[in-house]
Amino acid sequence: MTRRTCSRAAWISVSCTCRSTAASWSWPHSRFVQQPGTCSRKPSSALLRAGTENPKLLQAFGVNIPLMITLTYGFGVALAGIAGVMAAPIMQVNPLMGANLLNIVFAVVVIGGLGSIFGAIFTGLGLGLLEGLTKVFYPEASTVVVFVIMALVLLTRPAGLFGKEN
Repeated sequence: MTRRTCSRAAWISVSCTCRSTAASWSWPHSRFVQQPGTCSRKPSSALLRAGTENPKLLQAFGVNIPLMITLTYGFGVALAGIAGVMAAPIMQVNPLMGANLLNIVFAVVVIGGLGSIFGAIFTGLGLGLLEGLTKVFYPEASTVVVFVIMALVLLTRPAGLFGKEN
């Protein structure tokens, strides 16, 4: 890793990473790709999966199911709140914030396969690149391209790209 010298003001600044471009690019993305694999192997994830499959059996083992569900819901709400706080300086904050992305997020989940976190991540990155390139070369079709891809994937693989067919 190559180090660059930064002024004292730049060290205080959040924007100065003082790393090479490759190092600052690879570390966050490797953590982003690694995270779904580590989350699926933790004991808390196993408890959540078991609680959704058979809550009475898990409760017989002494796990407090309502508390576990409440904490999980609270964690999701906290993440949504943090995302709202981070988006507030960039976007106008209103109650319908993000409603324009809801259809695209639905398409990403369906194309990736329901229940597949890796599928959602891979599809989100791929559709984001595809929609961005479509906006550059043919802006009129940028909103339609996601749903055309969704229709094609559902015609060929009804469970999605990474979903498991029953």
